[in-house]
Amino acid sequence: MTNKTSSWNITEHKKTKEQLESSYRLLNAIKKAQSLFIAEPTSKHVFDGLLSDTLDLTQSEFGFIGEILFNSEGKPYLKTHTITNIAWNKETQELYNKYAGLGLEFHNMDTLFGEVILTGKPVIANNPSKDSRRGGLPKGHPPLNSFLGLPFYHGENLIGMVGMANRPGGYQENLIEYLQPFLGTCSNLIQALKSDQQRKKTEAALTETLSRFNRLAENLTDFLIYSHGADGVFTYISPTITSVLGYAPEEFKCHYSEYLTDNPINQKVEYYTNLTLKGLKQPSYDLEIFHKNGSRCWLEISETPILDDQGKVIGIDGIARNITERKNMEEKLKQAHNDLEQKNLALKEILSQIEIEKKQIGDSIIVNSEKLLLPLVNKLKKKYAGKSDKIFRLIEDNIKNLTSNFGGKLSGSLIKMSPKEIEVCNFIKNGFDSKEISSFLCISNKTVDTHRRNIRLKLGLAGKKINLTSYLNSL
Repeated sequence: MTNKTSSWNITEHKKTKEQLESSYRLLNAIKKAQSLFIAEPTSKHVFDGLLSDTLDLTQSEFGFIGEILFNSEGKPYLKTHTITNIAWNKETQELYNKYAGLGLEFHNMDTLFGEVILTGKPVIANNPSKDSRRGGLPKGHPPLNSFLGLPFYHGENLIGMVGMANRPGGYQENLIEYLQPFLGTCSNLIQALKSDQQRKKTEAALTETLSRFNRLAENLTDFLIYSHGADGVFTYISPTITSVLGYAPEEFKCHYSEYLTDNPINQKVEYYTNLTLKGLKQPSYDLEIFHKNGSRCWLEISETPILDDQGKVIGIDGIARNITERKNMEEKLKQAHNDLEQKNLALKEILSQIEIEKKQIGDSIIVNSEKLLLPLVNKLKKKYAGKSDKIFRLIEDNIKNLTSNFGGKLSGSLIKMSPKEIEVCNFIKNGFDSKEISSFLCISNKTVDTHRRNIRLKLGLAGKKINLTSYLNSL
């Protein structure tokens, strides 16, 4: 009995020692991976070492450590961070050499490792060829005698898995518990790697943004970019201040009011600045400032408050655009407009004077006609009483209408009647028929009719039932 007890104690002691040694080796592998990540946080070296050590610990022939990602359709797939090189021909070796460093992707979920991803649970298959969850092996693939797939999580989110194969005698449940620290390390490393990658992306984006900003600031020759603190003293001035105002950036690191002119428009600068420092975004405004050469320049100012982490305003960022040329042009246009207004006023006075003179001339013609021509016509009417009364009325009417524009309207650019047509119109307007017109003008009736047709055509009356006499009297 004593010998049996002693033998049992020795066996238990040996077993415990082996377990401690195994745990120690696992912890060393984890510590080694963590040290590698701290020294050089890259996926390839860290996970290569961790996988190699774990395969040794579990006496597995090959395996992988991978991250679970999702495609655009929300379907999961596996991307390896490390995988054992089990290439079995030239083509698979070339594939491994090309993509192993970038990470191989596996999208077929109808496999043993796909079962791990879809269920989020460990998978043990000690007879894979007969396991209903298997997906089959490519031709030439090394034999798969046993398989262990273990998921690992970050919080409640499944983020990756470990796969290992061909452990002599297969895999047992107790190995899952044994490898929990290893799975936790894989999870932490992937999260740390993601954080590091995101940090690098952010830094790269920030560097690119700053580079782009500097290029922009240096090339916008009509703009200058600036910042000043709550005290109004500039803390940053873009190099373009030299092209805009002639100063070097160092010369301008003073209070914003230092170089303002005495133009009354600058009185609102302090008002807008104080409101911006209260966190109130203000509209753009103009100011006048001295150039280094003593000339005056105009700037259009757009500003926004700078906030600290607590939301307190600590300064102002601003963009100033050189609008001197535009202001000068506006001033010239304003002056040209004023000059034009003055010329228009003068022209109105001239036209008004012409109208007055035209009226005076018209009045003089009417007076002279009434006092000189009409008495003479009346004497002729009495002398030839009963003869040619109609022609005398025509003469009287034309004398009375000397200042009308009847002939001018008919000979204008739109109607363009000939002198003879205007003469015929005058007779028609005063009630003469074709026979009378023919007699007085010594032309044939046919010619008079031709003139009538041409007159109606030029007046736009052809084919219309409009009395020509009435129409001519309306002009």
